[in-house]
Amino acid sequence: MTDLTRFPDAVPAAWSSGSPVEAVSGAAFLSGPQWGELDGVLAVGALRGQKVMFMRLGSDGAVAEVSVPAPLDDTVGRIRAVRSGPDGALFVSTSNGSADRVLRIDPV
Repeated sequence: MTDLTRFPDAVPAAWSSGSPVEAVSGAAFLSGPQWGELDGVLAVGALRGQKVMFMRLGSDGAVAEVSVPAPLDDTVGRIRAVRSGPDGALFVSTSNGSADRVLRIDPV
């Protein structure tokens, strides 16, 4: 959270999910030629939003585009962590309170 009133020297947020709040959690960059046009995109998990968002950043570092792949949109519950594996695959973990999973996401 960036409270510029309490902390006027803080860096302003580069992106906000708006309302309702997505409650973003972990994030990782997709990396490797296997991702094609998604190479370099930031994958961001959302607890409340129960999805993984793909954020394309502009040359200035600002979020230029946000998309949500259908297989990761409210299909597995709350997303807690998002990490890149050593082979470039994306791993996400759920945080639903029971029967949580670690999922491997490979490009289609």
